[in-house]
Amino acid sequence: MREIIDLSLDPRFGMNSPAVREWMKGQAGNMATGLSDLLDQPMIARAGEVGAAVKEAQAAVDKLKDAVDDSVRGSSAWKTATDELAKAQDALTAALTTQHGEAERNKQALDDLGTIALTTFNAAIASGQTFAQALQAIGPQLDVIKKAYDDLGLAIEDAALKGLTLENTILNGPGGTGKAISGLQAIVTAAMNLGKGVETPEAFAAQQRTLLKLYEQTQAATAAAGGSTINALLPFQQTLHQLEEWAKKNGLALDAETQQKIDQSKELGIWNDDFKSDSEKTRESIEKLIASNERLAAALGGHPLPPVPGASTPPPGAGEPSAPRVSLPGGGETDPTAPGPVWYGSSSSFSAPPAPAAAPTGTTSSGSVNKSYSVSVTAKDPALEEQWLRDWMRRDGVEINVEELEDGRHVARVNQALGR
Repeated sequence: MREIIDLSLDPRFGMNSPAVREWMKGQAGNMATGLSDLLDQPMIARAGEVGAAVKEAQAAVDKLKDAVDDSVRGSSAWKTATDELAKAQDALTAALTTQHGEAERNKQALDDLGTIALTTFNAAIASGQTFAQALQAIGPQLDVIKKAYDDLGLAIEDAALKGLTLENTILNGPGGTGKAISGLQAIVTAAMNLGKGVETPEAFAAQQRTLLKLYEQTQAATAAAGGSTINALLPFQQTLHQLEEWAKKNGLALDAETQQKIDQSKELGIWNDDFKSDSEKTRESIEKLIASNERLAAALGGHPLPPVPGASTPPPGAGEPSAPRVSLPGGGETDPTAPGPVWYGSSSSFSAPPAPAAAPTGTTSSGSVNKSYSVSVTAKDPALEEQWLRDWMRRDGVEINVEELEDGRHVARVNQALGR
């Protein structure tokens, strides 16, 4: 059961169950709310007071410096002004000393809050939110944390937190495009989910032009915040992937500037070659969850599936490691360490199945196996072994699970419940 839960929550397979997806979103929302509550503490308020005191003292010193007129040096007015300046400088020194003490006491606590903020951002991403959406969700909290660092005269040393606060300034600060980027992402995702009737070539072209206009504005905000091209491109990665995938799937050409943004992302090392569409995530998730459910059922019950109506019953030991080994017709080898696979079972009960194209050496066999049997194969490369089993079974039209035994062999378990 733990395996099924973990798999359902694994971002590589997508949160494709509506219940799981909503649960994940709820947890991410709870974390964002919890972070807001966590920041409502005396340390943050005290940092604000200390920072304000330093700013006020510095402003007083700057103002009094301008008021000192050295042309009347020695006069009573000059003496009064310099005395007031000295007092202001003493006050600034006191404020800075207090700030230093507060920073020494609270730096670790602030760093910890930064780590929690990063965790909250990652939770939002894991729940299915886009980069821009996740940043919007915790943007106000990041502002509070960054201000606390500034108030205590501290610099953010964690590279991830520093980068995230910079992105927050770019997207959610004055002139930011974060909300607009999230809106475009939602439109693109929904339109592509609904298909060609909605995602027309005209809509596809308009979405690209809109993305490029938003990037232009984001680039300006990035420059103002002292960021780089990477900072400007990061929020657009998911939309760029979706546009590229749609173009390939439907035989459309991407706008030259859109393609340029994709090429730039690759050159800068921020392009994810393992990106998968929602449909691919759904298919993988279903396959993995089915396999996990079957393993769970086997572990809990330990009983074989009911036989397929009309199928013969396998003889005792057929398909098991203890059964006699059978050489493959055409030169298959019985040595389990050989590069060619070895089939286990009773020679009187079944013959080796036909080998698929590009099968490992020694698998030039013919014949078929009763589809209510379990069969196993051993090869030098476990990954090749498992893939060979899957390829053969798919070719023969049989749904299977591939399991690894303690001795390293892989066993293909035919799913008799499918009635094939």
